[in-house]
Amino acid sequence: MKTIAVIATAFALTAGLASHAQKPETTTIAVKSSPAEDSLVSMAKQNTDAQKAINDIFQQAKASLDAKNKPIQDEMKSRSAKYQAEIDKLNAKIADGNKDLQAQLNANAQAAQQDFQQKTAIFQKEAVSDQTLQVLEGIVRKEADLPASATFDAGTQQWSIPKTTASAAPAAESKK
Repeated sequence: MKTIAVIATAFALTAGLASHAQKPETTTIAVKSSPAEDSLVSMAKQNTDAQKAINDIFQQAKASLDAKNKPIQDEMKSRSAKYQAEIDKLNAKIADGNKDLQAQLNANAQAAQQDFQQKTAIFQKEAVSDQTLQVLEGIVRKEADLPASATFDAGTQQWSIPKTTASAAPAAESKK
């Protein structure tokens, strides 16, 4: 934790130096020496020297940290690759082990489909398409002079019309 704090502090200080280096062009002027001026110049030099030392130490600490972490990071990569290889082998083994079970599932599905087709073949021949029923409904509507709102229920085989038009419709009975 202390290393991180020192590195962060050094980074902040070196960033401060960089911001001072980006000043616009200026003209240098001479200022009369005084105790305050002398102290300012002395402290500024001391600060610049300290900042340079901090930056140098920061670069050394960063290089040292990178050097210490490199073997650890390499080991982590190596272990991850090894574990991934083991996972891949295990997944392949699982897939191979399930091939026979998947084949059984496919065979069961195919047998069920064939059984369904055999049992429903007779009904498939008798079944009428929805389009055919709709065409016939239109013909019956015209023949029986039913309103366009009349509907045929294929389940009950009966015609119905909304109550508001029921009084205006002819008395037609459906065949059962």
